[in-house]
Amino acid sequence: MQGMIFTLRRKRRCLPDIRFIIRRYGSVMVFSAALALGVLSGSLVSGSIDSKVLNKLDLLFLTNLPQRLSDGAFGAFCASFGSDFIFLSTSFLLGISLFGVFILPFVAFFKGYGIGLSAGCLLISHGLSGMLFYITVLLPGICLFCLALVYQLRASLEMYRITARYLFKHCSGSYKKELRIYFRKSVIYLAAALVASVLDVILWFSLSGIYKF
Repeated sequence: MQGMIFTLRRKRRCLPDIRFIIRRYGSVMVFSAALALGVLSGSLVSGSIDSKVLNKLDLLFLTNLPQRLSDGAFGAFCASFGSDFIFLSTSFLLGISLFGVFILPFVAFFKGYGIGLSAGCLLISHGLSGMLFYITVLLPGICLFCLALVYQLRASLEMYRITARYLFKHCSGSYKKELRIYFRKSVIYLAAALVASVLDVILWFSLSGIYKF
């Protein structure tokens, strides 16, 4: 009987931990799920998109590998960081917008869609070597940026909640202080994206010679 009571008590103690995890990491899980869903969707439709459309999407995603390789190190860095900057700056601005909260999951989905689309295009165009190129050269930088994007989206959601409280509940305290904290977090995530782009370029021009495209 004592053993049964002890077991029930232990189970009850686990419940607050689950609530704590959901409260602290729930938004990260939601944005990560939206990103993963985008990856799956992009990979599934990669074979049915016209080449002209793919060339236009190259501004945001890697859909034209030969062009990227011919641009040189600086061109590859600008293309990679430029795309990442668009997603991070969009997330940042949505965090201080009244209706931006509804668009935040779609930012994660759209980035994931581009990742899946790029992987599918490389696999279709270059077969196994294209997929190996994606895994060994592009995936490390992509993973680092996705981590930065997910946490930027979480920071944007938190900033939206703070903004809503100040607007509708007349909270005391300094809104400028909260905005400065948000800005500092966003700069950190932007720095992570910069590191991811540098990593892309280093791996790109260190290992691209192994693959014949």
